[in-house]
Amino acid sequence: MYNPNEISNAIKNSAKNKSITMKQLLEECGINKGFIYDLEHKKSYPSCDKISRIADHLDCSVDYLLGRTDNPKVNKQDIAFIYDIQKTRELILNLLKKNAKTTNQMLASLGYNNSLILDMARKNSMPSGDKLGKIADYLDCSVDYLLGRTDNPNSHKS
Repeated sequence: MYNPNEISNAIKNSAKNKSITMKQLLEECGINKGFIYDLEHKKSYPSCDKISRIADHLDCSVDYLLGRTDNPKVNKQDIAFIYDIQKTRELILNLLKKNAKTTNQMLASLGYNNSLILDMARKNSMPSGDKLGKIADYLDCSVDYLLGRTDNPNSHKS
């Protein structure tokens, strides 16, 4: 579902629409200039931190850059976006509880190691963008919601 080339194209097109060069975008986001090359040629997935910084700079949703929605807009909260791994973990756990699912059910369904959610707490480690996207798919919510960029869990559906 998540294709690094499509993510790269979404970033490039969004930057072009904002009249921002890729060099400018990556420099202003503090991201290595090899980032796009890695997406396109190494088929690597962006970290949540990098994709969030890019989305913030382009004023679009992470869900849009990941190809989860055709709508680039995000309903940002009135407060500034703060990259908070523990808040993301809590949102995931709360949505699982709300849907009467367990962490183990979700991880088994997605084929992920059982330590993924524990690592968020123990190692203060965020899953990669594609993994968080698949978790959002499983929970039927937006990645932007899980990252605290919107208070609307269904912003990817608009």
